[in-house]
Amino acid sequence: MFPPGAFAGIITIAMDTHQHDDLKEEARDESPDLVFEDEDAAPAERVKKLRTALLDEQEKNRQLLTDLQRAKADFINMRKRDEDEKAAVRKYAAEPFVMSVLSALDAYDMAAKDSAYQELPETWKQGFASIMATLVSALEKAGAQSFSGEGERFDPARHEAISSMDVESGRDGLVVAVAQKGWQLHEKVIRPAKVVVGVAQ
Repeated sequence: MFPPGAFAGIITIAMDTHQHDDLKEEARDESPDLVFEDEDAAPAERVKKLRTALLDEQEKNRQLLTDLQRAKADFINMRKRDEDEKAAVRKYAAEPFVMSVLSALDAYDMAAKDSAYQELPETWKQGFASIMATLVSALEKAGAQSFSGEGERFDPARHEAISSMDVESGRDGLVVAVAQKGWQLHEKVIRPAKVVVGVAQ
């Protein structure tokens, strides 16, 4: 025979055990991220797995950082090239204007060499010269300047040889005469000078 109250105590213990198992099962259901199958693994093994996972994540982060830095550098370089191209366009935007004015200056130079021009009244010639000087000033304000190259070593990037002249050996390859001045816009030669080149015999 069970002593009084013993049966009730057994039932209470059984109910508490059943409730504990239910709570544990609910905890398993509500926490899918927990890996219960590793509960029996050795602590050293679990630490090793965690360390491996950490190293993998660190490597991924390093790769992502490298990709980000490369993309940033590419963007900076692209923006710099774009800015340089826009600056070059602005810098040489006046080239068509300069070339059109040079045509007028060339026409004046040719007319000034004609005998009919020399017969014009002095006031007229001074007026034409003043107009041409104004045009030259406008070219210079736009960044253009003329050059002749006489006495310089012939440079095909700046000079256009239209003829040659016999000279002593010390002047071989030098520009000895200029038929037409050259023009450059900033650092760019937009029209080479037409020159006579000395050739030693």
